[in-house]
Amino acid sequence: MSSSKLRSIGWWTLPSLAVAVLGIVHVPGPFTGDQSLYALAGQAILDGATMYRDFGDIKHPGVHGYYAVAQGLLGWALPSAEVAVRLFELGVLLGLGLFLQAVLRARLAVPALAAMAPIATAGAYYATATSWGLTQPEALPGPLLCVAAWLAAPRAGVAAGPARFVAAGALGATAIVFQGHMVAVPIVMLTVACVRGAGLRQAAPVVAGFFGLLGAFVLFFALQGAAGALWEVYLAYPLAAGQEVPAERQGFARFRDSLVSYLRAFGPLLLLAAGGLLRGRRIGRDTFAAQHALWGLTALVTLLLESRTSWPFHFLYLFVPTGVLAVYGVDALAQILRQRARAQRLVAVGAAALIVGALAPALAVKWTPTAAAVARHVASHGVGDFASYREAVDLRYRRIGEATAFLRDDAATPGPIYVFGDPLYYLLGDREQALVRNGWGWEVALRRHWEALPRTLQARRPAYVLVAADARPLIEARSPETLAWLASNFEVRQSDALGTWYADRER
Repeated sequence: MSSSKLRSIGWWTLPSLAVAVLGIVHVPGPFTGDQSLYALAGQAILDGATMYRDFGDIKHPGVHGYYAVAQGLLGWALPSAEVAVRLFELGVLLGLGLFLQAVLRARLAVPALAAMAPIATAGAYYATATSWGLTQPEALPGPLLCVAAWLAAPRAGVAAGPARFVAAGALGATAIVFQGHMVAVPIVMLTVACVRGAGLRQAAPVVAGFFGLLGAFVLFFALQGAAGALWEVYLAYPLAAGQEVPAERQGFARFRDSLVSYLRAFGPLLLLAAGGLLRGRRIGRDTFAAQHALWGLTALVTLLLESRTSWPFHFLYLFVPTGVLAVYGVDALAQILRQRARAQRLVAVGAAALIVGALAPALAVKWTPTAAAVARHVASHGVGDFASYREAVDLRYRRIGEATAFLRDDAATPGPIYVFGDPLYYLLGDREQALVRNGWGWEVALRRHWEALPRTLQARRPAYVLVAADARPLIEARSPETLAWLASNFEVRQSDALGTWYADRER
């Protein structure tokens, strides 16, 4: 094989290998409470539960289905839900990078720069990642929306065919399965593709695919007896929470702080993307690029309108369009340099280096310490046991593991438990959740949920109940009747700084 052939292979494969290295460092890492809850829901689905009827959450069902697929495909062969879910996500994002390499190669003035798409998207995601932000529902639909944009975009001036439009509409609708409040994003993206392609009068296939997927989604829940619960989580609860729940009324400050956090992490890439938007006339003619620009703008406006509920990881909805537009940005710069430079090949190398350099601050501050911790663990323990790694980097794992040791004892009362607090107790204690409503989000519960709580506990009667120390003041304020019920029907099993365990007196 010639040296030029080897260089070409290396140019196109090294970015994906770099993403694999960046991502694999995060695979054995700990779950936060959010991911623990999604993993618990995913396992419940695998065990035959229907979301909202058998297992409640205020998040939309895409994330629970995602965790169920990841745990179902990989969980049987891997030692923990953390590894299964993170490894599945890494596979999906590697696939996204390869897809973008193929798509952008035909759309850039300097086709070789398409090789950097994995670094600009998945690489940026992993370089800036925190345990709290990984595998959150905001980041998960990005690859699906990206494929939808490609399916709907005209190619060489020719509009997409009906089959591609139907598929684009269906994939666009999956964004609503993950995040219903982002409904405007796929609508805007697909509309611009129709306008630039076959025209709005030919948009029937997109509409058919879009509402066909949503119709199948609603029908599935209706057949499971959970249509009312679906209405509750998508419409009734958000409207009521805006009025009743103080935690949902944080004002503009939370949005501002979350936006600043995103700008710090992705700022260099955003500058490259902005440069491409300002300079590259090609972007104005490229529907695929226009869709990503509108994706970012529409999502940002939606986050601003919902500023009262914005958390830093919500801005991960923007990581795919940010990366794609950054590639267009360096392509626009390369066009300028190529007109003036004699060494044409070095232009592509230099432009690609801009993307790598844009990630350097995040790599130094966030990724490198995580990589060093993983390397130390592997050097001491090998790759067969990452439970001790999670205990080392997240004190919660050690403390909760010790606090739930009695649940795994043969003398412990069998049956489901209920935790007012972190869902990690279920995962480490190897117990199911007794109530439909999860115990992680009581600060955003409505008045009627609090009023029904003592009756629900009586009906479900957990074997054990944990009232976490940070949850007790909330229960005292919102439902002292619950604590009175526990005092009458349960006895204290053990108590520590994390909280108090109660055991059913009748068992």
